[in-house]
Amino acid sequence: MTYYQLPSVRSRIIEYCGGHGDDPATCTARFLIGNGRTTSGLGIPGQDAIIPPDRLDAILASQSDIFRSVWDRESLLAILDLDYTNADFPSEAFLDPRGTFAKLEPAYRLIVEELKSFGIRHLSVMTGQGYHFVWRIPLSGKLKSTLRDLYPLHPALVEKYRHDHPFTPETMPLEDGAASSGMGHLLEYLAHRLIAAAQPSLTLPLVVNGLVVGAGKKGREAISLDLSAYGDPLYTRYARCAFSLYEKKTVGYLICLPREGQSLEDLLRWRLDPVTAGELAARTKLAIPEASAGLTRLLKAYLKSPLAAFHSYFYDGQHDVPEEWPYGYDRLDLNALSPCTALPLAQPNHALSIPNNLQNVARVLVSLGWHPRSVAGLVRSKYERDYGWGVNWLVYDAATRADFYIRLFCGLMADGTDDLRDFNCISHQEQGFCPRPWCGHNLADYRERLRMSF
Repeated sequence: MTYYQLPSVRSRIIEYCGGHGDDPATCTARFLIGNGRTTSGLGIPGQDAIIPPDRLDAILASQSDIFRSVWDRESLLAILDLDYTNADFPSEAFLDPRGTFAKLEPAYRLIVEELKSFGIRHLSVMTGQGYHFVWRIPLSGKLKSTLRDLYPLHPALVEKYRHDHPFTPETMPLEDGAASSGMGHLLEYLAHRLIAAAQPSLTLPLVVNGLVVGAGKKGREAISLDLSAYGDPLYTRYARCAFSLYEKKTVGYLICLPREGQSLEDLLRWRLDPVTAGELAARTKLAIPEASAGLTRLLKAYLKSPLAAFHSYFYDGQHDVPEEWPYGYDRLDLNALSPCTALPLAQPNHALSIPNNLQNVARVLVSLGWHPRSVAGLVRSKYERDYGWGVNWLVYDAATRADFYIRLFCGLMADGTDDLRDFNCISHQEQGFCPRPWCGHNLADYRERLRMSF
C-alpha cells in the first residue's frame, strides 16, 4: 500500500482542507492543486493541475504534492510562513536538515510564544525548509467584517474580484478579498513584533519575504517571515497541505507533518518514513483551529500601534492614473539616482520583483521626498508596461503587489523596526545588489535624509 492509500492520510488531508469524515466533497477549500512541478512564472499553476476538492482521489492516485487554496467557503485563513533562506546555498535546508532546523528553532519557539500571548490557537506544519503557522476565523463573524473595513482595496483589484477568476469558474465575494487584505495588515504587525523580539535572541537575521542579507558563517543565510500571500488576490494563493508529499530533486520525497506535540528530532525522521507518518496521521486531528478571540486581541493591539498610524498615512496617498504616467512617473531622472536604484526601474523584469531591489527603491525615493504610495504607483507603472511580463499581471494585480511591498518596507522604517543599519553601500554590495561599485553615490547620505522622513 502506498502512502496516499493509507485511510488515515487521506482523512487528515480532507480535514486540513476543511472537510470531515471521508468525503472530499465536504472540503471548504475552493480548489486544490495536484502537482507543484506544474507551477511556472510567479507561481501560476497549469490549468490541468487545478481541480475541485471532490476530485482529491485523482491527486492521491498520482502521488503528487497537494496544495489547498487559501480561499475558503466558510473561513478566512491566516498563514504565516517561516523559512530558512540562503542565497549562496539554496539547497542547504534539504542537504543539512538537522542543522537548518536547529537554526530555525529559536524563531519557531518565538512565534509559538507570541501567538500564545494573544491566545491565537494555530497549527504549525513542517515544510521542506521551515513551517506554516495556520489559523482561521469564520466568514460569518463580526471580526471578518472589521477586517474587511480596515483599508480600501485598490480599484484595480476590485475590478479583478468582480470578474471570472483564472483558477475557478466562480466569482469571489469582494468582501472576502477585502477581509483577507485586512488579515495581511495584522500579520505585518505580528511580523514587526517578532522582529523586535528576535533581535537579542536569534543567531541569524530575521527578515521579511526572503530579503537577502550579508554573508555569515555559511553564506547569506537568514530566517524569513513570508507574508507574500497577502500581496496578491486571494483567489491566486494556495498552500501545501499537511501530510502532503513534498518532492525535491535533491532528496526525493519528504512528508509535511504537523508539529503539535512532536519533537523536532522525531519529525525530521518521520518525514522520511511513510509508514511512521501514516501512524502519526492515525492518531492526529488536523482541523485548522478557529482563533477569533486571540485575533481580536491582536487587532486591538495593532490599532493602537505606530504601524496602524503609518498604514492610515499610506492610504492617504494615491497612485497616478495611467494617463498621467508619461507626464509624471516617466519623467523621473534615473541618471540622477544611484545605479542600484535606477537599474530595477529601467529594467524591471525581473529586477523589480526582487524584494531587496524594492526595498532599496522605497528607501531612496522616500528619502527624496516621495510619499510611499507614490513610490508604489511608480512600481505599478513598471509592472503594467510591456517588459515581457507575460500573463503574470493578468492573473495577479500589479497595483496590489506594488502597494504591498512598498507599504511593507516603508512600514518597517516608519515604526523603527527597520533601523536602517544595512542602508549603506558596503552592505548592499555584500547582499549582492550593487551593480556598479564606487559609482559616486553614497547610500548613507540617503539614510540620513530618510531618518528625518519618519
